[in-house]
Amino acid sequence: MKKLYSLFIFCLLLGANVFGQEESGYSKIEIYPVRLKLLDTKDNPIPNAEVVIFTPQETIARAKTNEEGTASIQGLATGDYDVLFQLENGNNILFNNQWIETKEENERIYRLPPRSAKEKKNKKKD
Repeated sequence: MKKLYSLFIFCLLLGANVFGQEESGYSKIEIYPVRLKLLDTKDNPIPNAEVVIFTPQETIARAKTNEEGTASIQGLATGDYDVLFQLENGNNILFNNQWIETKEENERIYRLPPRSAKEKKNKKKD
């Protein structure tokens, strides 16, 4: 039994040594930051919007857009997410099922949807 335990520990240490070295042919997967840009319907940047990246199970990341309307998210794994923008005026804009790739540098551009005729009509009444 003692030999079996010693063999197990030896294999464990050997495996850690081999897989931990980049010279052995294994390399780390680099995860790049994702830039999310929020624009209005006329392509003007929207600053100070809170960005929430989440899945049905949990909130993954939060950030705020800068004066160029861009937020940067670090350490996000490639995957399918919902992206919520919370605007300063209290409106929330949700983009469901967004595939976000982090194996290369990229910038995702989101645009506010145009207002509906009903919204325009209600605004004129105010």
